Amino acid sequence: MSEIQKAIETHDIEKVRKLVSSSGINKPNDGNTLLHFASKGKNHEIILLLLKNEANPNIQNGNTPFHFACFWKCSEHIIYDFLSFGADIEIKNNKTPLDFIFDLKLKEEFKNFSSFGDEMIQLLERQESGDLKIITKDKTIFGHKIIFETRIGKQLIDQSLKIFEQYNSQEVIYFLKIIYGGRNQDIFTKNKEIADKIGIKNFTNLFGKNSIIQDYSKLYLDENSKDFTIITKDYNIKAHKIILMARSDLFRGMFLYVKDDSNQVHDYSQKSGKSIETLIKFLYSDHLDSNLDKSVYQELQDAHDFYQLSQFSLLPKLLLEMKSKKK
Repeated sequence: MSEIQKAIETHDIEKVRKLVSSSGINKPNDGNTLLHFASKGKNHEIILLLLKNEANPNIQNGNTPFHFACFWKCSEHIIYDFLSFGADIEIKNNKTPLDFIFDLKLKEEFKNFSSFGDEMIQLLERQESGDLKIITKDKTIFGHKIIFETRIGKQLIDQSLKIFEQYNSQEVIYFLKIIYGGRNQDIFTKNKEIADKIGIKNFTNLFGKNSIIQDYSKLYLDENSKDFTIITKDYNIKAHKIILMARSDLFRGMFLYVKDDSNQVHDYSQKSGKSIETLIKFLYSDHLDSNLDKSVYQELQDAHDFYQLSQFSLLPKLLLEMKSKKK
């Protein structure tokens, strides 16, 4: 057992802090990484320290560290930290990590927590409406320029495209899953290498839901880059097609199958402009203001079904919580 493994086992956080280094942090010892060992020990402070030093929650020794965290019944806060740093809830070793969580309410919350990133990643995987040509060693794929600008900055796009040419499409897609949805799934440890070549600083800041919420919420405020207008009965609301497309199957079907170059649509839900604006803001942030107007709250009750949001969308849960607080 290495010195750092002993420190993890004895919960010696100060020694772990001195010994930890992102170099070699994901190298297995007897199949398990340091994060595997820490997950079994259930020490929140040590697990968070490793994650912040680029420990990969998705490396498999049959099970991932996230499997271990769920199996050994780590605290709810630890599970959320894993998800925030891009832990994949779908990786299977006969079972997924969440199969080891028997509290159905918590399991549903963890699924909801992951939904936003997964929806953005599906936009990439479906290769729909891409406007950024990405050439890899084995094939050409398409991305979305506004997502690159939002997540890594305009200044790094050209460099990214040059670096992607050095890697095969699967390696690039693994990397792009972080850009699109904060999901660190690279079991081949190429993500950090690609990020370094591109010149991305503080790469782990791109991991997890908190990261994408922060960046896509900023995108919501960027009026100049919005490319679509929703005409409500009260006023017009501008938005980005890719956000609408990723998070609402109603809008996705409209953009893919309705031949209309006007870049605007009349909203026929008969909901107020304020309600539609609140919904659109939610699509960028997974958040509703706690002081929501009663009329808006009531109009949003059927929004999940009308706009065909994901089955794991947080909207019904947030509305239900508001209803409980109003009682």
